[in-house]
Amino acid sequence: MELLEAVRGGNASAYGMLYQRHAVAARSLARQFLQGDEAVEDILVETFAGVLDVVRAGEGPFFAFRPYLLMAVRRYVAIGAVDLTDPDGIYVDPELTGLERAVLARAFFSLPERWRMVLWHMDVENARPAEISHLLGMSVGGVGALADRARDGLRQAYLQLHREGGPRDECGPILAKIPQHVEGRLPKREGQTVDEHVAECIDCRAAFLELADLAQGLRVIVGQLVVGPHIDGYLADLAREREAAGSPPRGVAAAIRRMPAPHRALVAGAAATAATVAFILIAEPLSDGGPGGWPAARGPRSPGTAGTPSGPTPSPSARSATPEKPDRTQDVAPPQPGGPSHAAAPTGRHQSGRHTTGGHAATPEHASLAATIDPLGALVRARSGIVGVRLRNTGEALTRDVKAAVTLPSGVALMAGGAAKGRGTAPSVGTLDGWACRTARQVVTCSHGALAPGEATTVFLRVLVAADAPVGGGLGLRVTSGGQVVSTHSTLGVRSSGATARYAADGRVTTRAIGNTLLSSSPAPAGCETKRIRPGTGPRIAVPVDHDGDASTRSSSCGLLELPAGGRVLWAGLYWSATGRSSAPVGLVRVKAPGSSRYVTVRATEVAGSDLPIRHGYQAFADVTSLVRGAGSGRWWVADPSMRWGASQHAGWSLVVMATDDSRPYSRAAVLDTAAVVGGKGGLRVPLAGLAPAATPARIDLVVWNGDDGTDGLVALSDHAAKAGAGGPAKRGLGGVIVGTMHTVLGRHAVLNLATRDESLLFGVVAVSARSWS
Repeated sequence: MELLEAVRGGNASAYGMLYQRHAVAARSLARQFLQGDEAVEDILVETFAGVLDVVRAGEGPFFAFRPYLLMAVRRYVAIGAVDLTDPDGIYVDPELTGLERAVLARAFFSLPERWRMVLWHMDVENARPAEISHLLGMSVGGVGALADRARDGLRQAYLQLHREGGPRDECGPILAKIPQHVEGRLPKREGQTVDEHVAECIDCRAAFLELADLAQGLRVIVGQLVVGPHIDGYLADLAREREAAGSPPRGVAAAIRRMPAPHRALVAGAAATAATVAFILIAEPLSDGGPGGWPAARGPRSPGTAGTPSGPTPSPSARSATPEKPDRTQDVAPPQPGGPSHAAAPTGRHQSGRHTTGGHAATPEHASLAATIDPLGALVRARSGIVGVRLRNTGEALTRDVKAAVTLPSGVALMAGGAAKGRGTAPSVGTLDGWACRTARQVVTCSHGALAPGEATTVFLRVLVAADAPVGGGLGLRVTSGGQVVSTHSTLGVRSSGATARYAADGRVTTRAIGNTLLSSSPAPAGCETKRIRPGTGPRIAVPVDHDGDASTRSSSCGLLELPAGGRVLWAGLYWSATGRSSAPVGLVRVKAPGSSRYVTVRATEVAGSDLPIRHGYQAFADVTSLVRGAGSGRWWVADPSMRWGASQHAGWSLVVMATDDSRPYSRAAVLDTAAVVGGKGGLRVPLAGLAPAATPARIDLVVWNGDDGTDGLVALSDHAAKAGAGGPAKRGLGGVIVGTMHTVLGRHAVLNLATRDESLLFGVVAVSARSWS
């Protein structure tokens, strides 16, 4: 109840908690209709977004959220919309027409919502009081007492409806005694009288049988009205999820199991087995202390982008070609011209969304500004990064022109156009989508025109962190518009390690990651799929994989890229990793695009070396946006990187893509990368800041390189905010490179922790797309 009230008050964090509590059940139901984890997750996110709109409008449930959500899932699967403003309304499956007129159904839906809630969870879903006490905000004993009152109320409501049907005179006294009789509270003689009457009276016998086993009746009748004909499959799937939740860990282990088979164990190097590795996703507490959230806004919205595009840059007028539904429209602003060193890529603007932190100011004219500032991922010494500034007019009147002054930490400077190295010194960094930014020492000032009611805009600033920048500090933001002043800050400053943002976008966007091995210690299939190598007893000799049938290549493998239909590639990055022939490997690799008969040579724009325990490894990066934009989906081949082969060696590659997808919800997305060794006693913390405005569902694509000898991999995902998945890691064999996708809930300051027990790995890339509730 408190969470739903908080959502109606504009608190998106509360809705994130609702998502955490009920996503498992919604997922269990969605699986009854859909195949494939991506399709299931899409339905979940869209349904939750639709329900959020209903609740924020003051409609929908006040207590019984679970049944309402499940009906919304069915409704969305059937017609592509939630459209359930009446919490007492039901969506009857055509196969079950007439079931809603059953006496037990009418009795159930006549009960107070709180009673319906406890009966659904305990009698239909067979939950224990301890499992739902937090949903009701009651003690375990209080839940049991409430359930007893609800069952008694259901029996009385049932009998009242039964009496309205005009029973015979002799049935009246018997019907009144049936509730006590089924509970064993009727004296023996009176009970015998009831039994004798029921044996002869068909109507009273039907009432007796339904009231004697309310749980069964609720599952058969109410369960089908809420869930549909798939009630048995839903309850079985939900029971399996509960059982799995009681056998930690879950999360990444389950996510790995849900990966496409080719991605489960992409093997590279003599280490045919996996390092012992644990991935732990930690979300901060859901209450972030800021304003409750941004109210729903009106009108279209468009994603903005920031990154380092290569190749021809589209004209500023380029837009997504696929039309949107009304009030869900969006366009894509192109990345700012300038190549790898450009300083700022202001984004497009959108007019819907909800944020929960940052400054907020209002004027008597009812124009109101809300603002947030955060680094995307981390700001790491000696690396470039991205700072995101997001503004919204949450009021009802047009603002004046907007000026945002960003104060950067010491040692952090805006990268000016054309400055590939060192600190940017050019006074102007360009104009895009209404934003114009200038820098003076540690202050970046960006200007924008007036914002309409509900309009939001984002500006991404690419910054360079000096190698000697002091660790810590923070980001400051001061926004002025006419007489309004909004001040806010982020405590997330410079770090000595972590993953920095390579590219970012706000909008209807999604990420894709594929990859494969270039070394293997056992025969590998000739296609794009790889097979898992069983753990060995010692070092094994890895030899090059070469399956392209091209005599000019020494090593080659492929991956199948599937982009959204009608989507536009915003950014694509090619990563490859191996044990190099020297401490300074040649940053060249060969790539063959779908439909092409020839390889092209791609030169790395960055090569980062890392000393693994018994060898030197590296990770290389090249921006291949123009190449992927031109070739699109299909089979991509990568060949001949600089690498060694033999014992304890590895080599592999991954292609990471961000593209528009009109079928996706509005999201914040970023690609973060680093080349950091995780092993021994040390671990790696990868902050995922600036991506989740509150607790929101997210898609995470991971790329991890590993080439050491090991026994069996340990993978676990723990979300402290959700209090799920805690415990020991689950066994899962991994190979030389993992390219896999998981779905989880991110808090505003989520952190990905990586650690190993004995062996070492090289962490490479994480691509995150987090739903922005709107």
